[in-house]
Amino acid sequence: MNALLKHWMTCEGRRVGGLRIHFSEEANFQEEDLFEGLISLKVNTSGYPFRLLANHQNHLLLYVSLETDQLTIGVYYSDEPVMLAKGTRMTREYRILEILQRKKVLEDESEIGENWNKIEIRQLEEELARNGVYYVDGTPYVDDL
Repeated sequence: MNALLKHWMTCEGRRVGGLRIHFSEEANFQEEDLFEGLISLKVNTSGYPFRLLANHQNHLLLYVSLETDQLTIGVYYSDEPVMLAKGTRMTREYRILEILQRKKVLEDESEIGENWNKIEIRQLEEELARNGVYYVDGTPYVDDL
């Protein structure tokens, strides 16, 4: 499943509209494994957490919900009204994912000695904070859509 999500983030076009996979509890899907190596945003809305990923090439958002017995995936355009968000558009969440992607690129460059990125990284962190992003165990979260 992780490979499918990684492929989706870089593929061209809207190849999947939605997907629901039911599994037994013995399947033991681990959220950390599912999203390993991916930039995602965990959203808490009405006590129902899910993750969003972005395909920036096509301006798409991937909604991923992992429950005890099923994995649900939905694909939306970043400016499309979304039912789970009470008909609102998720442009803010898409922008947050753009910022997280840019920040990751700059952090990776900083690790190889390019220190000039630190100012831009700080500016991106400030923009994330203005958008209500907070971190729990290294995972970016935002409340409410």
